[in-house]
Amino acid sequence: MKRRSRQEFDVSCCIEVERSGEMIDVDVKGTYVPGMPGVHTLPNGDPGYEAEPAEVYISSVLDSDKKHIELTAKELDMAEEGLFEDASDKIDFDDSDDEDDDSGEVNFDDDREEIDLDDE
Repeated sequence: MKRRSRQEFDVSCCIEVERSGEMIDVDVKGTYVPGMPGVHTLPNGDPGYEAEPAEVYISSVLDSDKKHIELTAKELDMAEEGLFEDASDKIDFDDSDDEDDDSGEVNFDDDREEIDLDDE
């Protein structure tokens, strides 16, 4: 069984950073790669594969004059958080209404009965 590749999404955000005692706006652009769930055992009994976490990759960091600037570690964390936030705003993570479910979830075609746990 072949592992599906992950789709990438363009994301962006604006963060405020301090330079020379002044707060400036910085435009951050990057790529969001959704995580993939792991599978313990493949249907044929072979060992599965581990889950992959969601990731963001920063491609550009520009000030208001469109000049590249370097970010500190703390600012980098803020930028990555902003990109993750943009991804969650743009991407519909609830694909439960999709007719063609390519989410990688296992769908059973047998006669399993749904159990309502609230009735107990």
